[in-house]
Amino acid sequence: MRWLLIILGLIISNGLFAQSKIDQVAIEAKTIDGIFYVTEKLHVSLMDTVTVLNLKSINFSGSEISKVIVQVNDDQRLATDLSYELVNNEGLYHIKIGIPDAKLRVIQVSYLVTTKQKEVYLPLFFTDLAAAASENDFFNMLISYPENESFYLHFPAGNLVRSNEISGYETIQFNLPALASVVRLERLASHTSSPFYIKAIDWATALLFIAIGIIIWFYRKKLIYG
Repeated sequence: MRWLLIILGLIISNGLFAQSKIDQVAIEAKTIDGIFYVTEKLHVSLMDTVTVLNLKSINFSGSEISKVIVQVNDDQRLATDLSYELVNNEGLYHIKIGIPDAKLRVIQVSYLVTTKQKEVYLPLFFTDLAAAASENDFFNMLISYPENESFYLHFPAGNLVRSNEISGYETIQFNLPALASVVRLERLASHTSSPFYIKAIDWATALLFIAIGIIIWFYRKKLIYG
């Protein structure tokens, strides 16, 4: 009977927590001299029974997270009453957030990621909460970098838009139907080695091989018999 009550209690508590959702995620990352300044906003709907929320991020070698600041509901007053701590344990960064008395709607995590490597792994904070919907605009990210630098996005694959609308900076913007835990970028050697030129070279090479194949096919008899 005792075990039955415990199991029943676990089912009820899990059911209550399962009704808490992430509604939307918006992230901005700006890089200057090998440092990414990241601001991540998670819009959430939490049950009143939830008093603690755990955020996690993967600890990638060569990508150091520092100067973490957590705010809620875009309200400085609430932020002063917020309790949280960053713990690096078993390959993960953990942020344990004590929920304030006010209704929690938005969690904003600001932090720095320092990396000098060519292959950039930009860790993002995630949670076990389920997504409220799997729409393409659920996860939105904007990455900006100086015009004298260039990056190629390897992961994740989403609806990608490039622009230079921000003065002195170029941007990569994409959206996804799910919450990503990492962004993988490649730091290109120079601005001229942008993805446009890389793809142009790939297409030119492919067309060259196609042209050679066509020429060989037309002149195959002369090549065989002389």
